[in-house]
Amino acid sequence: MIIDKLMSPAIRLPLSGLTISTQTLVPPGDGQAGVIDLGVARNIGMMSKSNGPAWELNVRGATSGGAATMALQLITSASSGLGSPTTLFTTGVTTLANLVKFDQFFIVPDSDAVLRYIAWQAIVATAVFTGGTVSVEYVADMRRYRAYTAQGNR
Repeated sequence: MIIDKLMSPAIRLPLSGLTISTQTLVPPGDGQAGVIDLGVARNIGMMSKSNGPAWELNVRGATSGGAATMALQLITSASSGLGSPTTLFTTGVTTLANLVKFDQFFIVPDSDAVLRYIAWQAIVATAVFTGGTVSVEYVADMRRYRAYTAQGNR
C-alpha cells in the first residue's frame, strides 16, 4: 500500500485552541473543515491485520488552569456536515494528569458502519487547556510507522 499526504491525513493542533465542547479537529489550512471524504468506495485500507492500518493518537504536554479532561472520538456520517454521526471509536474521558503524555494506537475497524465521511472530534470538559498539543495520524501499520520531523509529528 502506498501512502501519500492525500491519503494519510494528519492533524496536529495546540490544545489551547480547543473550547469546552465537542469539536471537530481541523488541521491548519484544511478547506474541508477536518472532514475526510472517503468517496463512494469508502476505502481507507480496511483489511484485517493485527498491527494496522491504524490511527496514532498522541497528546503531549497538556496543561490547564483547572482540571481539564478530553476524549477523542472517530465519527462517520453519510453527509459532509456530519449530521447524524455514528461513533466508530472513542478513547473515553482522559484526565489532565494522563494527558501530559498520552499515546494510543487504534486499529481501523473492518466494519460496514463506515460511511462516506469521517472525522476526529475532541470532547473537552471541566476546564480549557492552556498548553500542549494533540496529534492524530493515519498510519499503514505500527511496524513500519515512522515519525518524520518534516510532517510536524511529535
